[in-house]
Amino acid sequence: MIGMGSKNRFEVIIVGCGIAGASCAHFLSEQGLTDILVVEREEEPGYHATGRSAAALVEIDLIPSVVRLKVPAAKFLRHPPAGFCENPLLEQSGIIVMSQGALWEAIKKLAPGWEKEGVKIELLSPPEVTARI
Repeated sequence: MIGMGSKNRFEVIIVGCGIAGASCAHFLSEQGLTDILVVEREEEPGYHATGRSAAALVEIDLIPSVVRLKVPAAKFLRHPPAGFCENPLLEQSGIIVMSQGALWEAIKKLAPGWEKEGVKIELLSPPEVTARI
């Protein structure tokens, strides 16, 4: 491991330096932890960060624990700490996610929980979606 030297014990080891791993390391360091190892198999951190998201930040997920990971990461990306970067990390925009059938029913049930986690969501009818598009 580059820069690891002969050390083989750490207070925290984070596997993966994507958005979640990098955010986790940052927030742990803010809490005073300094003995953190982040391991990443790719050549650069965040290599696959937008590969499946079409470069959009979408906090909704059918798995509640994943939402609880995405929400703080999204807050970090929208409002990084002073001195973290010179340019904004995101351009604010909206996204429409369409579904039907059982998935739509699941989304309607999960939406109040997402809102409690801090996710801004608007459930639209098919005519409302058509009007927006």
